[in-house]
Amino acid sequence: INTPRRNIGKKRIQFIKDKAEAEDLTYLDVLRKYIDEPILSRTKAKQFLNLIDKYRENYREMSVSELLQNLLQESGYDAYLREDGDQDRIDNVSELFNSIVAYEQSVGEETTLEEYLQAITLYTDYEKAEERDCVKLMTIHTAKGLQFPYVFLGGCRHGVIPISRALGKT
Repeated sequence: INTPRRNIGKKRIQFIKDKAEAEDLTYLDVLRKYIDEPILSRTKAKQFLNLIDKYRENYREMSVSELLQNLLQESGYDAYLREDGDQDRIDNVSELFNSIVAYEQSVGEETTLEEYLQAITLYTDYEKAEERDCVKLMTIHTAKGLQFPYVFLGGCRHGVIPISRALGKT
């Protein structure tokens, strides 16, 4: 909600969370209900809600790539990323856009957001199913503290892993 900055800091977010919990509402519903409260008056929360409402009404009329592109521009997130200079995030958004364009091209016709999300969900579910019975390769440092029933150390030589110091032997 505050990326890019909309003057909705910790106090205002806490207000939204507290109201949501107390009234059993979503954060978005709380924002709608309390948008004219003094605590939210000097923010860009109303613009944020208007953006959400605009795309909730119109997203079916756009291609998924067009939707993403418009949302990035109108929300200010694209400009925010470029100003921030976070190349990893820029690359991630670019990869998402490329994925959408590739999907649209593979389908060969207009596709809806629901169809794209369903295809991606099926793809990631398939990946998860493939990962269940597998071997994970990682460094000892990465594995430390994780719960695995078996851990194999391959290619260890005497003295490479200083286990003797851990056992109190020198």
